[in-house]
Amino acid sequence: MRPIVLTLVHHYLPGYRSGGPLRTIANMVDHLGGELDFRIITADRDAEDTAPYAGVDADRWTRMGEARVLYLSPAAQSLPSLTRWIRDTAHDVLYLNSFFHPVFTQRPLAGRRSLTCTAHASSASTAI
Repeated sequence: MRPIVLTLVHHYLPGYRSGGPLRTIANMVDHLGGELDFRIITADRDAEDTAPYAGVDADRWTRMGEARVLYLSPAAQSLPSLTRWIRDTAHDVLYLNSFFHPVFTQRPLAGRRSLTCTAHASSASTAI
């Protein structure tokens, strides 16, 4: 089985406005998607957009290329919701793409004491 990398990033494909962070994750998935199983949690809209991506189901896992992506609606970006999504998604590595983002980095770090992940390779839970 491939190691699962749970990635949190504010914007992802099909977006393009946020530039570097989005491209970094997309390129990582393109180059390593055969070796690693990427699961990405992101917003359901592009930078500066008020409407969600057309044709994307929010708050449900979706296949996007080599990754499974969870596009979160604004209501699903709360600390309890993010904590639940991270805890309930099996992963070997949690990759936070930004140190300063209030939703996709600081909230998960604030909730880290209550987070346990379902270990992918073993039956034990690991605190993060």
